[in-house]
Amino acid sequence: RVERLATLSREALEELRSLVLELRPAELERDGLARALAKHVDVLRRVHDVAIELSVDGVLEPDGERDRELLRIAQEALNNAVRHARASRVSVLLALEEGALRVEISDDGAGFEPGDPELRSRHLGLTSMEERAAAIGATLSISSSPGTGTRVVVEAPRG
Repeated sequence: RVERLATLSREALEELRSLVLELRPAELERDGLARALAKHVDVLRRVHDVAIELSVDGVLEPDGERDRELLRIAQEALNNAVRHARASRVSVLLALEEGALRVEISDDGAGFEPGDPELRSRHLGLTSMEERAAAIGATLSISSSPGTGTRVVVEAPRG
């Protein structure tokens, strides 16, 4: 019974650390989106002991509002991968493409049905990502099904 309480306490502490980091993200103006995302990935690797690969392709022009929303979307997708999907491998791509900034998060986790109304009523993360993407004129796609992992892609206009 004591061992179970110790395990629960460690899990609660890890959850609290993650929540604190989400409330106070890295300073985007100082660090930029790529570096802020790298810091978040590094923390998740340590806290959740998950293999997360980050690739950055291109030099990003800063845009405060766009970068803040993209970071929040990426944080939500990453947290879903490590907490809910229990992924063992996650990849993150931040790239400049023709006229757009692309953020892609893919995992090998449990997968889910993105359109499931019951899931959406219990978890607001998907709706939050959609609202954040819409607020900056970005497109968001979520591809997943049970047993296949998940792929989240957001494309935002370049600043």
